[in-house]
Parts: sequence; C-alpha cells; structure tokens
Amino acid sequence: MVGSGGHDTHISGTPPAHVQNARLSTTEARAKSVAELQSELIQYKEALFKARVETHTKGNRSGWHLIRQNRKNVARVLTLIQEKRVAEVREALKGKKDIPKRLRPRLTHALRMKLTPRQEALKTKKEARKVATYKQRKFAVLA
Repeated sequence: MVGSGGHDTHISGTPPAHVQNARLSTTEARAKSVAELQSELIQYKEALFKARVETHTKGNRSGWHLIRQNRKNVARVLTLIQEKRVAEVREALKGKKDIPKRLRPRLTHALRMKLTPRQEALKTKKEARKVATYKQRKFAVLA
C-alpha cells in the first residue's frame, strides 16, 4: 500500500526493509561516541549477515541491494571510528617533538627533506667572518 508520502508503508506500522536499512548519515554519526559507534557496527554486521543468508536461501534478487548497503554502512562506521581514534592520538601528542609518521603532514619528498628556516639561516665560520669584515656598503644617489 502506498502512503501519502509516496513511500511503501505496512499496516502493522513497521517500516519496510529499504527504510530500516537506510544509508548511514555520517553527519549524525560523527556526533556519537566511539562506544555508540561500536554498538552500531555490531548491528550493521548482523544486518549484513541476515541479508546474505536471506538472499542465498530465498533467492531474493532485491537482497543484493541490502547486502551492498550494509557493507557500505559497516565501512562508514569503521572509518568514523578510525577518524575519532586518530583525532584522540593527535590531541594527546600535540606539542610533542616527535610524532608518528602516519600523523605527520603528507608533503612531497622534497618538502619533507627541506631544511628548516633556522638551519637555512645558519652560516659557516668563513661566511660569518666575511660578513663581519665587509659590511654592506651604503650608496647615496645624488639628485
């Protein structure tokens, strides 16, 4: 039966499968804690397992959509959990001298190997002596 909103509705009031297993909203999921995301991950994995079993036992063609949807949801949740963990580690290591390579800025090889501004400013003994002996000359232009 088609409701006024255009979506399939059932008389019992439970939403159909395609609404129940809708795409995970990452903006809403980012607000959740890691523990909540872990429990959500378990739910999505169970739903994925059920969808796989149902599809192969009943030969349900529409079940492939649910399998794909749940696989993507599992991936999204795992990505969000990893992002949160990396953010925590970044915060813990803020201000420290050495940080893991995975958390360092991803630059080109040349930029990573480049000397620091302080190292570039350093002079050799010979260069320092030369600068001290021969100061920069000042020229005045006659008008």
